Amino acid sequence: MEQELLSLGRKYHFDEQHARHVTQLALQLFDQLREVHGLGEEERRWLEAAGWLHDIGQYIAYRGHHKHSYYLIMQADLGGYDERARAVIAAVARYHRKGGPRGRHAAWKALGKRERGCVAKLAAILRIADAFDRCHAGTVREVQASVGRGRVELKVAAAGPLAADAAVLARKTALFREVFGQEVVIRTNHEE
Repeated sequence: MEQELLSLGRKYHFDEQHARHVTQLALQLFDQLREVHGLGEEERRWLEAAGWLHDIGQYIAYRGHHKHSYYLIMQADLGGYDERARAVIAAVARYHRKGGPRGRHAAWKALGKRERGCVAKLAAILRIADAFDRCHAGTVREVQASVGRGRVELKVAAAGPLAADAAVLARKTALFREVFGQEVVIRTNHEE
């Protein structure tokens, strides 16, 4: 499966190292936050695919690349993923940045109620993972999540200072707060 995703990404000249790193971080978060999101292995596979492909729309243009990624994924032949899965993967890529899901968006309207819930949860996780590799430098090595009352603490092991400043991280965690009703607190190994 990964080879098909890599092939599609390479077709659109994606930043493979960034895609790999964001996917790794997103899956770490997914696995550690199971009690918060309540999703299973099928949804984990969807997040993995969206992580690999979230930036392929940059092939068309950086501006609005999240929307272009949605279009390219919807048009792709992703063997191993049915039409429903492809729609979820494309929507997660669509919502990895900028505004959250809205009722007027075609990507959102095309989904059923269950799929909308999955997209919102997966996009919230992917946004945070993407923020941790904002400069495409692989600075964040690992994330350890712990769940408390009304909050999720993300302890970040980083090789240097985070590229994303506090304002960017606040924007990137807003969807998570909205979807899960949990505050996100980020601590780096540089703060200890």
